[in-house]
Amino acid sequence: MTRMNLPLRARCPYLVKAADELLAVFVAGNLQNTLNATAWHWQKRRRWAAEWKERTRMALLEHHQRYGVPRDVTTRTPKRLVFTLCVPRAWDDDALPGGVKAVRDALVPYVIHSDGPDSGHEFVYDQRIDRTRRGVEVRVRLRAPQAGAASGAATKEDRV
Repeated sequence: MTRMNLPLRARCPYLVKAADELLAVFVAGNLQNTLNATAWHWQKRRRWAAEWKERTRMALLEHHQRYGVPRDVTTRTPKRLVFTLCVPRAWDDDALPGGVKAVRDALVPYVIHSDGPDSGHEFVYDQRIDRTRRGVEVRVRLRAPQAGAASGAATKEDRV
């Protein structure tokens, strides 16, 4: 039996969640930079994104079955999300967000309320060269409070 014929969990063991992490999942698959895939038709891009969203949902389901769901944290609570791409060779740093766009979009209704710039969440992208274990690690922590927010600094609505 070859390595690729093994069950998915045999190839991709669970990530160990740190004490301060809300979520730590590994979504297995061969990542591609869709920004460089100019020959892709829109239907192929949509199929690729749907496949990654389904993989991400399954990884979230397995994580929640294993660790449970934190009840005191809502989707609007500011979080820091770290995406570590496990790829066979180094990518440009501007290609990293495009490679995990479908994974980030799949987190919206379950982990975060929005992935827009005004959502209060922080997104960090990193990569690790790994030819045997391809996919993306997603680690979620609570975001540290902003220094200006606690001191009563002007909010966006106050700056009109």
